[in-house]
Amino acid sequence: MNLENTQLKADRDRLFADWGEQITFRRIAQTFTPETQQISESETEWTLLTLVGNRPSANIPAAGGQVQTIDLVLQVKAEEWSGSVGETTWRADVAGSAYEVIGQSAAADGNVIELICRKVA
Repeated sequence: MNLENTQLKADRDRLFADWGEQITFRRIAQTFTPETQQISESETEWTLLTLVGNRPSANIPAAGGQVQTIDLVLQVKAEEWSGSVGETTWRADVAGSAYEVIGQSAAADGNVIELICRKVA
C-alpha cells in the first residue's frame, strides 16, 4: 500500500501541532580580519516548531570516562529548514541552554529533518 505524500505531510503536521515546541535557531557566520587578527560573528535568528528528544549520554573519546556528551535530537519540517552542517555554525536554544547542530539527516520520505545537537559548554 502506497501512501500519498500529502497524507504523510498531514500526519506529520498533526504530530508537530500536538507535540512541537517553539525553538529558536541561530545561524552564526564568522568572518576573520587578517589585519587585526580578529574574528567577528553575525547571527540570523528564527523560531521553528520543533520536536525535541534526548539521546543517551556517551563518554567523550580520550577523556578517560570523565566527560560525557549531552545531546539532543531535534526534528523540523524539511521545507522550513534551510541549513546544512559544515558551511556555518547552527545553534538551537532549548530550555535555556545552547546546543550546536553537529549533524543532520533527512527522513526516508523527505518531510522531516533530524538535527543532532550537542550542548555548548
